[in-house]
Amino acid sequence: MNIDPFVFLINTFFKIYIFIVLLRFLMQWMGADFFNPVAQFVVKVTKPILNPLRKILPSTGHFDLASLFGMIVLQALYGYLMTMLHGGQVNPVPLLIWSVGELIDLVLNTFVILIIVQAVLSWINPGVYNPAIALVHSITNPVLSLGRRVLPPISGIDLSPILVVIALEFLRRLIIPFFEQAIMTAQPIAL
Repeated sequence: MNIDPFVFLINTFFKIYIFIVLLRFLMQWMGADFFNPVAQFVVKVTKPILNPLRKILPSTGHFDLASLFGMIVLQALYGYLMTMLHGGQVNPVPLLIWSVGELIDLVLNTFVILIIVQAVLSWINPGVYNPAIALVHSITNPVLSLGRRVLPPISGIDLSPILVVIALEFLRRLIIPFFEQAIMTAQPIAL
């Protein structure tokens, strides 16, 4: 039996949905505007999974435990399904380590992409309101403000996005190898 169509379908569904749950997590963590139409979409799409989890794992301030736990469970389920479709065996410890490592990688890459999108759009079409761009700004501004503290704008040119992207990529290259090594020492899974 050709499993490629099933792999494609599972891969597409899980990656998109995990990304949407990540957006939900980042929106609360970064204090985004939940009245934004795009934010409302994210909230409605994630309600079926996160509302039951909220009964067990309530939010603590800006930290949404239900979204975090939901992402880990979805990532682990995705890894489990991919491993089973490829005929592999799953060990729960490496699967959990892999899931957390993949999510950290996704968070860092998401910030990098959103910061680049925000920077490019500020050059192309500054000052025009768009709900998606407003959400990008509300997610990235707390991180960029840290960069602006280290490197304030010079003659009106804000270089903090470059600094933050470099710092995030450095962090990713520093952290992700630890997860890869931990997976190899625990017992590899075929993903």
